[in-house]
Amino acid sequence: MHDEGESAQSSTTLFCALYGLLRLYPDAADGDVDPEGLFLLRSESMGWLEDRALATNADGSSRAVGSPGLWHVLEAGYGDESIEGDSPTIWFHAALSNHGPEGVLPTQPFVRCALDVTGRLGFLDHLHAVQMIVPVGHVAASEAIPHLNTADWFSTTSQESRVRVSITIQCGADFDLSASAPQIFDAIRSLDQSVLQVESLTARNSIPTAPPPLIDELWHGPVRHEVQAVGTIANWAAEEIGWAAGFIAELCRSLGSAVPIAVSFSREVP
Repeated sequence: MHDEGESAQSSTTLFCALYGLLRLYPDAADGDVDPEGLFLLRSESMGWLEDRALATNADGSSRAVGSPGLWHVLEAGYGDESIEGDSPTIWFHAALSNHGPEGVLPTQPFVRCALDVTGRLGFLDHLHAVQMIVPVGHVAASEAIPHLNTADWFSTTSQESRVRVSITIQCGADFDLSASAPQIFDAIRSLDQSVLQVESLTARNSIPTAPPPLIDELWHGPVRHEVQAVGTIANWAAEEIGWAAGFIAELCRSLGSAVPIAVSFSREVP
């Protein structure tokens, strides 16, 4: 998770960290299966893995081989319990493909993939937070919010499924997130969607105690701006969490930002 990488990757970095208590199954505890290997297999099995490459023909010309997908698998692993502070239980790091739907952030399948892999490794008890790094610059520069096109699906979710959450958005110095926060959260309240609702927000410009566990060069860090809000989400599940992360990224893009953001959702215990 702390390997060196090219700063150019920051515009395509997709990252998900899960926080909870993971009780590993015997094969995972023994090392027979591991997060990165299962991340690759699950991505491939669902058609999410980008594995296209160029092959050379006998006459020297090139041809494309493999299948297009949504992301390249880079790495995955368990959190480091020796690190002081709130270390993730498990994390997943990928780079967006150039062959996915243009301008669409695959945040929903990425969270789904992370939870599926974790479920194969062990029993995840009390998932209390999900943190994502989302490449805002991948969204087409527009005032349109593509995620609103699928918001109606979630309107059928039972009110009993709603969960109170704390929402944290972080970014580097290239975007004045604090100044834009009122517009972001006003849009969440006013747009025609029921997935994510917010009640109040705060903003601060100091480095937070728990920045994303990924080297700064991969996402235009370090953290310079942070805004926090409290509200509710339609359901504490992969689809809703992934949808909300992509929705917030699109709102940031509509305000002129192209830098990656870290979005965290923390479940509030009644």
